[in-house]
Amino acid sequence: MRTPRPIRQSGYVLILVVLGLMGIGGVVLVGFTQGAKQEVDNRRYQHNQRVLKEAKQALLMYAYRYPEIAGPARGPGRLPCPDTDNTGTPNPDLVSFCIDNGTGEAMVGRFPWRANGMEFYDARDASGERLWYAVSQDFNFFDDASIVNSDLVGSITIHDQNGQQLYDGAADGIAAVIIAPGPPIDRNGVAQDRSVANGDDREGIVADTDPGIVDPLNYLDLFGALDNADFVNDDSNNGFVLGPIDDMAAEELIVNDQIILITSEEVIAMAQKATLQAYREALEAYMNRPGFDRYPWLDPYDTAGALTTFDAEINPAPPAPVIGRVPSIFEPYFTINNRNSEDIISEVTLKFDVDGDEFESRAPASAAADVYFEQNTGDLFVPPVTSATFTGWAWDGHATNAPTRPLDNIWEACPYVTGTEEDCNQDSAGNFVGGSTSPAWLRVRKYTITFNAITGFPFADRTFTPLAYVPPSATSHAFVEAEFDGPGYIASISWEQDDEFQTSHSIEPPGNVGTLTYDAGDSIIVGIRYYPELPRWAQSNGWHNMVQAAYSSEVRPGGDDSCTAGIDCLTLQDIAGTTNDKRALLVLSGGVGDFDPADVDLIDDTNPGNPPYYGDELADIFEDENNDFDRIFDNRPTTGIANDVVLLLE
Repeated sequence: MRTPRPIRQSGYVLILVVLGLMGIGGVVLVGFTQGAKQEVDNRRYQHNQRVLKEAKQALLMYAYRYPEIAGPARGPGRLPCPDTDNTGTPNPDLVSFCIDNGTGEAMVGRFPWRANGMEFYDARDASGERLWYAVSQDFNFFDDASIVNSDLVGSITIHDQNGQQLYDGAADGIAAVIIAPGPPIDRNGVAQDRSVANGDDREGIVADTDPGIVDPLNYLDLFGALDNADFVNDDSNNGFVLGPIDDMAAEELIVNDQIILITSEEVIAMAQKATLQAYREALEAYMNRPGFDRYPWLDPYDTAGALTTFDAEINPAPPAPVIGRVPSIFEPYFTINNRNSEDIISEVTLKFDVDGDEFESRAPASAAADVYFEQNTGDLFVPPVTSATFTGWAWDGHATNAPTRPLDNIWEACPYVTGTEEDCNQDSAGNFVGGSTSPAWLRVRKYTITFNAITGFPFADRTFTPLAYVPPSATSHAFVEAEFDGPGYIASISWEQDDEFQTSHSIEPPGNVGTLTYDAGDSIIVGIRYYPELPRWAQSNGWHNMVQAAYSSEVRPGGDDSCTAGIDCLTLQDIAGTTNDKRALLVLSGGVGDFDPADVDLIDDTNPGNPPYYGDELADIFEDENNDFDRIFDNRPTTGIANDVVLLLE
């Protein structure tokens, strides 16, 4: 039997099998390596994204809380300058308006995580580097003159990975960028050098100077002419480019900056929330005064009155709602620091008790146009009290026997309505009726009060006398009053009396005149209109041009404090639950002018080009159901950009 010959090809087969396995292994190894790299890159990306989002949220909360951080004179929506020396704090001491004094270019620096009020931590990207940051000149906190409201847009240009413009800094740029710089790479063939030569500590919070630490060229990347290490505000071409960007031909990464954007709309949204909250708090503080529990009278939109002239009242017949601007002196009444208060264009009430005679008078709004509180002291300055006179009216008390001739010698002020003798008219029962006819014969006195040339009433001295808050009525604003004793304020008081008064005042009998002595036992009460106390930035940043208050006619001064759903309550559309039982709300315009093409600038039609005046038409300011005077409002308007912001009060 022949022995079978060995198959020599089996060795080749084994070799082929081994080689095949090696090839497969190589493919597997390459795939494993690529998968591992992708996993590492993804984890780095996710880490950076989380840190950037946290930094962004801290920055937006900073914008919201800015009045709390910087004081009541500065409004919300402002952002800090960059940290240019690696200390974690912004560097306004080194720059002007976040712009380099030497080059005139906007500053790029590290994220100011230790800024007062930021409440953030020393965040690092996946490479262990601190975050970088740049801010638009229009939003930075260093510019006292800038106005931050719904109209504002940023000035930073953004390009995508292909170099295409996403935001134009010259027209509609963004507010800020936060950057995770990543590990060092080449910038157009020049390696980023983060080594430290002079002993500075990159991990500490002591100011550094070494270029390896503070020079953005060693951290931020370049793509053609687009350089993240520097940018120019209000420039369509010079801004930031988003990474990552690969050079596929060279198989290398040329931009590894991971950037998160803070848009103008995002910052403005925080500022709008802070503004509406300030309005809510001011209205609640006003209503919580003892005896108030009503909303204030508002100023109308359909007038051309100056914005600081808060002397109008809106009193529509129910069930029409009360709609208008919230009046305010935009300054706390009695806590004035280093500046006078806003002028309070208001009526001034004077009440007197002289030798047992009581009477009241008011200066009309036009006569008291320069009333204000003096800085630091809080003294009230009223022009009519400076060597000037007031006229007041009083009548001879309540009837004791014959109601048509009350003669009990108890003189009381006639209720102030017009400031004339007509305020003394009464019916036969002794009830004041006003007008020009009266069925009762009365004794009426006309008082002329001459004031000394005093420097001002110490209105804010709460230890001197408690302040009294008089609620608003169906015909009057609220008042705040202070009482003063002593003769120092009054020079003289003369009177003339009509014993047969009925429809007009004349001295009867002739020669029925006299004087009163104002002494230490008497008092004078000075009162001014009391408004919700909005912060000054609500006016200086123009928010008062953009906020409308609306409430049911029954929660107005003099109302019954209730409303019926679908009858005289407000309706707020596009909300969950019942929509037609709302008592009060605020509407803030989401932007005017260039920011909102659906709206126009708030310039009065009858006096164009001469601000400060308010637009005559609500349609110039708000959208859909928010731009008329009915009881229906839209929570989410749909016309145009539809950016009205609504805050439901109750």
